[in-house]
Amino acid sequence: MGRKECIGVVLTQPTINYQSNVLQGIYRKAFELDLNVAVFYASTKEGCFTDTAYCEEEIFNLPNPEKLYGIIFMPDLIQFKHIDKIKERYRNITECPVICFDIEEDGFICLTSNDNKVVRDNIHHLYECHGCTDIAYMTGIKGHPHAESRLEAYRKTMAELGLEVDEERIYYGDFWYDEGENFVKKLIESPKGLPQAIACASNRMAHSVCEALEKRHVNIPNDIIVTGYWENDRELEYISSTGKDLSDAGAYAVEMLSEIRNGRINEKKNYSFECGSIVNMSKTCGCYSNDSSILSNVAPILSLEEDMGYFSLYNSVKEELQDAEDFYDFFWKMDWYTWYLKPFSQFSFCFSEGWNTSEGVKKFTDKMYMVYSTSLKCEEEYDREVCFTSAFDVSDMHPALWENYEKPCVFYFEPVFTKNRCYGYVCLSYGNTDKIPDDCYRFWIRDVKLCLESQRRMQEIKFLYNEMQKSAITNLMTGLYNRNGFNMLTDEMLKQARDNDDMIAVIMADLNCLKYINDTFGHEAGDEAIKTAGNAIKSVKCLNAVREENFRMGGDEFLKVITGKFSEDDVKRCISEINAVLAERNKGNHRYPVIVSMGMSVKKASDISLIHDLVVPADKEMLNNKAVVKKATGFNYSRDYIEKVNSEWQ
Repeated sequence: MGRKECIGVVLTQPTINYQSNVLQGIYRKAFELDLNVAVFYASTKEGCFTDTAYCEEEIFNLPNPEKLYGIIFMPDLIQFKHIDKIKERYRNITECPVICFDIEEDGFICLTSNDNKVVRDNIHHLYECHGCTDIAYMTGIKGHPHAESRLEAYRKTMAELGLEVDEERIYYGDFWYDEGENFVKKLIESPKGLPQAIACASNRMAHSVCEALEKRHVNIPNDIIVTGYWENDRELEYISSTGKDLSDAGAYAVEMLSEIRNGRINEKKNYSFECGSIVNMSKTCGCYSNDSSILSNVAPILSLEEDMGYFSLYNSVKEELQDAEDFYDFFWKMDWYTWYLKPFSQFSFCFSEGWNTSEGVKKFTDKMYMVYSTSLKCEEEYDREVCFTSAFDVSDMHPALWENYEKPCVFYFEPVFTKNRCYGYVCLSYGNTDKIPDDCYRFWIRDVKLCLESQRRMQEIKFLYNEMQKSAITNLMTGLYNRNGFNMLTDEMLKQARDNDDMIAVIMADLNCLKYINDTFGHEAGDEAIKTAGNAIKSVKCLNAVREENFRMGGDEFLKVITGKFSEDDVKRCISEINAVLAERNKGNHRYPVIVSMGMSVKKASDISLIHDLVVPADKEMLNNKAVVKKATGFNYSRDYIEKVNSEWQ
């Protein structure tokens, strides 16, 4: 069983009825040809954030033409800010055939569905079944190809029936719910008044016309008939309408890809397809009912308390995810709530490199990480994994696309993003079915995205809080603990040492001649000397120690606290090694040596009550050692001594 090839489909909102109708046909034909299908989509037509849509737009850059059998591109559904760049990308693809679906675009092989039969059947129904001869028409946006083609079909059909076309009864709308009021007002104020029927180029415009008429107490359908253009609008089924069966066009688009690959189609031009007509005659023409309340909502309302599904009050997914300890806990908690989405065959989150950093990323990276994945192992049993190191090349889009399946499958790719952060994308597959993600999935993934960003911000707050706490007890220059850290940690160390019957020791250190270095070479040199001394003290570990902490107590004073099963000789050896580290450094070509004087104090932890019982004798020994050095060398903080030592190292 060889690896199946895969068709890419690029669009937005696959759950919308028009899109789902096309996809059903694509799946049907692709399965016949033993091809997988990958659907790359954004959840909204215009993008959630128009000012920073580049994160969401990344999904349109994911399809890799070098690995796909072909691409069906639906730009009319993509109204993102950078749509021209998106079109240009697909226009320039040469590695695989690209079909621009249902709209004409220069530089593409285009497949458009013909509106003639659908509009013709609508007008014929009004004329033959209801005797309408005065029919007004509301089309879409002026200049839009669908608006113009539907208007042209209306004109032709009226001419075929020998009916007059009154230009005053033609109106350019918006395909949406906003223009019905203006059109109805224009008709009422016209010399002829209202027509017998108003036909619309979309059901949404027809709905707005019905609202405007009912507001004026015009009875539908007794006083006037209203029809629309059906695009499988389940929520507007009360509107009498005809529409295209676009599943046939979707299937034909897959056939065209095969024809292009075989060299039988190669010219970049528009190819038209005559779709079958779907008739849905309902309340607004009187074929279904003469109810006066056309717009009444008769759908039963389900109680949130009674519903046990995703939209019930018992769904606590957001609360659980917001309460996660970290990302690992987040994805495992999320895993439990995937039962709302089942049954599926594969589901995963693929994130960009750097997705969880404070800076974040704004595009998919060359290496993507499958941070969460679950797949159907056998009936009702799923394998799942949370892993932050499992990577794959973004050019593969997803490893599951290239697995050997007995039957072809459909995969849905949706971006995971916030306003200015591109996490990556999800990949969902229902296997060898034509199932399309439903409303439950749409709300589920939206909630997970929001909770994911909430979790990221919480982790960042925790990090900043820890950094703030750390800076309160840490000397920023050296990275050693400061005096606050000493006061906070040493009592704890002493208690632990007592509990473990351990020894505890303190090494006190003082950097010699810091004032001279500052005065002679500048304060940057003095800072460098302080860091050098601190690094040397921190780098040396005492033999047999269990725990060590290092502190900068003041300008030139350092302190090391040690607990464990060591001896006094072990601590002396530690001091010797610190001196050796500095001596090795001073052999280099430096402007000045770094020299410290040190003292120590060692006790059994149970024999002292406070850490200061060790600090005082260690400090005294350090001062004595400093005095010995002074007596032996004549060191009196004068420049003569340090310059003498410095010249010797040079």
